[in-house]
Amino acid sequence: MPGYYHYSFLNMKKKIIYEHEINFYFRSAAIWSLGVLLYDMVCGEIPFKSKEKIMENELIFKHDVSDEVKDLIHQLLNAVPEQRPTVDQISKHPWMMS
Repeated sequence: MPGYYHYSFLNMKKKIIYEHEINFYFRSAAIWSLGVLLYDMVCGEIPFKSKEKIMENELIFKHDVSDEVKDLIHQLLNAVPEQRPTVDQISKHPWMMS
């Protein structure tokens, strides 16, 4: 049965890696969604009106909002998922602390 255990170990390892990747995807997608919601809350509209605008990732603030909230929204909507802040980092952001 040595082959069986080796096969089981490899499957378990693949499953752990897959679950880690899925968790990272969901976390980064949730952070992006927080950015969209925050933008909507402070500006009264969604930040991107089309898929093309999402890909351009250019934020325009038509309303007068603080530099701190702009910074937080920019961080949340970062096009590079690995560079988006964690929930802990968000809670310690200057805008959240004010």
